Amino acid sequence: MIDWILSKVWIAITVIVLIVSVMGVYVLIYNNESNSVLVQTATSIGQTINSISTMQSNYTEYIVYTSSQRGLVIPKTITKFTLPFIMVSSHYTITIQNKSVILTWQGENAYYPLSNQIHPWNLSLLGSGLVSANSSVLKNMDSEYNNVTVISGVILVIERVEMSVNGYITYETFVHAI
Repeated sequence: MIDWILSKVWIAITVIVLIVSVMGVYVLIYNNESNSVLVQTATSIGQTINSISTMQSNYTEYIVYTSSQRGLVIPKTITKFTLPFIMVSSHYTITIQNKSVILTWQGENAYYPLSNQIHPWNLSLLGSGLVSANSSVLKNMDSEYNNVTVISGVILVIERVEMSVNGYITYETFVHAI
């Protein structure tokens, strides 16, 4: 009789271990996918900025979170499994610096280098309608405003603007939140 009870206990333990193992593998795979979403989003933002910063024309693009808005659509939140197998969605942080895009979410980072230096501040800080500047003014503003950091859900603007810098016509890229 005791042998029969022990065999049923071992079967129950085996079934529980098997179920927990399968669920653990699923959680591991799903959480790796959430990290992939973070990397894909950083790559998408970086490639868009790189593409715009090579244009030789005035251009404006928005980074948005719903397809009903015009612009590059990225996820507003990222979802992760936590124990005991609960899905948690949360916002992430977007930081755009002069030469990189960094996304941070729950201690994880995704980095994408930019091929051209950009200005992570709003051109209107120099005055409305200003299309002429000294390169030292741009450098000072880049030092003072060396990044734009927002929580996902805040719309970002990428602007390519024709300017006169030190008397030469050039195109500069600005990224800022609205």
